[in-house]
Amino acid sequence: MEKLTSILIVLDHSSRDAALLDKSLILAREFGARVELFCCDAEFEYTLRHVYDARGRTETREACVRHMREYLQQLSDRLAAQHVDISIDAACESPLYEGIIRKAYRNAPDLVMKAAALERCEGRGALDVNDWQLVRTCPVPLLLSLGRVWPRHPRFAAAIDVSEEETPGVAEMILRTAEYLRAGCQGELDILFGERIDIDEKTREEHAATLRRLGRKLHSGADRIQIIAGDPALTVPALGLEQHHDVFVLGALTHHAGPAALVGTFTAELMNTLTSDFLLVRSGDFVSPVWDRNKVFAERAQTGQSL
Repeated sequence: MEKLTSILIVLDHSSRDAALLDKSLILAREFGARVELFCCDAEFEYTLRHVYDARGRTETREACVRHMREYLQQLSDRLAAQHVDISIDAACESPLYEGIIRKAYRNAPDLVMKAAALERCEGRGALDVNDWQLVRTCPVPLLLSLGRVWPRHPRFAAAIDVSEEETPGVAEMILRTAEYLRAGCQGELDILFGERIDIDEKTREEHAATLRRLGRKLHSGADRIQIIAGDPALTVPALGLEQHHDVFVLGALTHHAGPAALVGTFTAELMNTLTSDFLLVRSGDFVSPVWDRNKVFAERAQTGQSL
């Protein structure tokens, strides 16, 4: 992320909306960004698709969209004094994550913000299936809010991997995004790297040199770089619990092939353990599988092929 001029805020007409709006307004004011409030009722759309009698379906869907737009307009009117450019939109699409991604492709925001769907409890994280799918498929940076209230100057953490397994350039992309937000919010930034203990000294020195080089590029002091020995999926979450960062910036990728590996063990462990908010970033050449599928459907429809 090198600019923040537009933010898509996904609201769900719940108590979570207020905290999410507060954070979005902080970013909008600091960066001069415009925001769009968006509601998507996936459950209602799913129900409509499965009713026995399809008569009146269009009118019923339109009535639902009007109701959501009325709610969003009320929020927008209340925020008029914030001097932020605000627009609204609503839709009935299912599943939810696909509706959000299609909206993101239509409007091309620089950031999507959404509250985690669940309350965190012992033995269970705060993300539901739709959230995880959104993490896996969202084509733009995605901030998932777990409810933590941000201080005036938020504290950021960039969790990176400088080992040879990492996709080239991803670590620097994560750091640049984190530093961009830190500077705009006048906050703090810690750079975290989990170093496995089963590597040789030469590799360890190479990793340290890479971290120093990246730190110099971003003008980050050496005291902001933390190398934690041990399995990153265990040590970095443990450190995060101790240091209480407000936002963790991560790469939304996995080193493991196959559909079961949605985002990788490291990212999943962090997001299931910490109460921080999470900003997921990925390379600019990523094409969401949701977009691919819908493009295929559209092309087939235009040529008269069976769907």
